[in-house]
Amino acid sequence: MTVSDFIDPRPDFPEGDVDAQAAYWAAVLGSDRCRPAQRKSFILWREASAQNRAAYDTLIATLEASDGVRNDPDILALRAGALGQGVNARRGTRNGLRYGLAGIAASALFVIGLGGYQAGWIPAFGSGPVMQTASADNAAPIHLLTSVGERLTRTLPDGSTVEVNTDSEIRVVLADQAREIYMLRGQAIFDVAHDADRPFMVYAGDRKVTALGTLFEVRLDEASTQVTLLEGKVRVDEISLNDPDVAPIASAPVELSPGERFVSAEEAMTQVTPQTIESDLSWRQGRHIFVDAQLSHIVSELNRYTTRQIVLNDPAIGELEASANFKLGSTHSLAAALEANFGLSVTDDPDRDHIIIDW
Repeated sequence: MTVSDFIDPRPDFPEGDVDAQAAYWAAVLGSDRCRPAQRKSFILWREASAQNRAAYDTLIATLEASDGVRNDPDILALRAGALGQGVNARRGTRNGLRYGLAGIAASALFVIGLGGYQAGWIPAFGSGPVMQTASADNAAPIHLLTSVGERLTRTLPDGSTVEVNTDSEIRVVLADQAREIYMLRGQAIFDVAHDADRPFMVYAGDRKVTALGTLFEVRLDEASTQVTLLEGKVRVDEISLNDPDVAPIASAPVELSPGERFVSAEEAMTQVTPQTIESDLSWRQGRHIFVDAQLSHIVSELNRYTTRQIVLNDPAIGELEASANFKLGSTHSLAAALEANFGLSVTDDPDRDHIIIDW
């Protein structure tokens, strides 16, 4: 067994246990899907308390005492990646990281944290500083986390409101100069309290969204960042990844007006109809609402809210169109509707926790 067997690229953040939190950050930073916002969030966590810093120092000392683990190929690859050398760790079977591990595999991962921090590989976020001085609003970052199918609404100390959708992770830093939000994954709506002296900035993927007194949505998927403006005005900037393998920034800032949407993967801004916005934001009411949507899209959206997945056995089924209105994550409601309205076959696969849809 190698260190790769302990790496989970997207574990849930363990509240309360500083050693477990250190292991969490090691797993995140060791993933080849680690994003700039996650890297900066790690720095914020490490600098938040002496206890956090001590957890790294202790575990690094353990690593230094073990030549066998220091020379593990996975560790060497992870260290190279952390230092910006463009090397990703080999991937083995992901059994998930157990944060309480006292064994050497967990300690070995911590080389990523301190090594990357000292090497200065945290990406450049526009012209702003890497760290902001905490304000009276909040002395430490606020961590917002939802599991699959869960949603939450949080009013921040500055009066802004964040509605967080399923399977999302966000960190909030309220400082004297700016309010910085780091979207690590998922989807959220931000209702921003006006404060001209402290811009409200959301970092998601390779984009920074800046707003003053605005209501907007940000969705971060594996390949793209999507920003939809509901009220007010926002500006979307591309941010440097500070990575030699990434081409220099070429795109100009994009300013959105209400009803407009920007999708980074397409580098395009489009006007969104009220009907589309109602459908896309129906999760706020705990519903799925679709109008003349392809089944592939309907199934993909529903699967975000449940561990019991619907699988279309033939891509041609996904091209069928339907309108629907049902409870979030209700796989059986959708399966029953597909069987009744399209005559499709519905089969349970309990071993894989799937519902198979076929002709």
